[in-house]
Amino acid sequence: MRNIIFVSEICASKDKTNSTHILTSGLIEGLAQTGHNLIFIAICETSEEPYLEEKYGQLVDKLIFARRYCSTTAGKYKRLLQLYRYMLFGLPIKKQIYPQLAEYINEETILISHSPSVESVFFCKKIKNKYPAIRYIQYWSDPLALSGILPEQVGIKRLPFKWLENFCYSKATEVVYGTKTLMDFQATLFQKHQNKMRYVDWGYIPKGEKPNKKATEQKLNVVYSGNYYSSIRNILPLYNAMDKLDYDICLNVYGLSDLTLKNTKNVYIHERISAEKIQEIEWNADILVALMNTNCIQIPGKTFYNIDINQHILVILDGKYKEQLREYLETFHRFAFCENNEESIKQAILALSKTDYSIDWDSIEKLSPKNIALELISENFVN
Repeated sequence: MRNIIFVSEICASKDKTNSTHILTSGLIEGLAQTGHNLIFIAICETSEEPYLEEKYGQLVDKLIFARRYCSTTAGKYKRLLQLYRYMLFGLPIKKQIYPQLAEYINEETILISHSPSVESVFFCKKIKNKYPAIRYIQYWSDPLALSGILPEQVGIKRLPFKWLENFCYSKATEVVYGTKTLMDFQATLFQKHQNKMRYVDWGYIPKGEKPNKKATEQKLNVVYSGNYYSSIRNILPLYNAMDKLDYDICLNVYGLSDLTLKNTKNVYIHERISAEKIQEIEWNADILVALMNTNCIQIPGKTFYNIDINQHILVILDGKYKEQLREYLETFHRFAFCENNEESIKQAILALSKTDYSIDWDSIEKLSPKNIALELISENFVN
């Protein structure tokens, strides 16, 4: 039995919980099932500690709280300046954290950071400086320099992010990404570190049995949940296509946007709601929609979170590198695909409405939190 030290920023507010925090919870649950001792260093606000203690205290073997130094409300460049300050002068860590870790660190201990936020890397850097022989895995669910843009758009304004990301990679034994496509693009951008890189597929988030559809629910229920700002995702083809379908198929949209969309005869627009509430709504969907980004290479994490539910998942492809994303997603044998235009979406929705669910449960089981965690800490990787 080994000791795993997992370091990640975590949010305890229902209103501020995002896809990254959901992924973090999945990683913690999976690591806790590997049979090793799990020590979770939670980067958070002091006010969040009671909630995190209640949620993770019994799940992990040791829960240690670390102060969040980078403001979650500051602008992108202000946070960048904060991180550079820590890169140059070090991140202040409470002295009492080291004594709590000492009994868990030996030559077989595995240190894992989850980014974003990059604060987790600076915490691990301090720990690795004190214990240089420790194996250190950096897990990245989102990039820095490529965040929200295409690879060819990395210009002078993104150089500070690229320098910071390069610095982070230099401290790791291994750099692990959540998807193969992200790893491929990062390996091209950071060729110096590509021999450290590998990927571990995103897994699903366990939710238990899906509730039975209520007898009164006659309409085929299509659900899209997630923000859809026009600079990131183009939801208008989906909105227009659904509006033109028959009354027996409806679309419910949940999320924030700069667009002002109105309800139609079978399209219903809702504000962003909590992760707990959206989970129940997604459970009752017949078709979940995963809308790809228009201007970046990252696959939204929510695409994978419900792959263990007996429902269709329609991936609407978009962006310059949509074929690379499709080629990767097709390997899961779990998704249906269409182009981001009205006709393609209509045809895909109609086809799925007449098709029974077909899920390869053996393949899905490989994406359980436990199996994802075992792959993350696997020693089969040779750099």
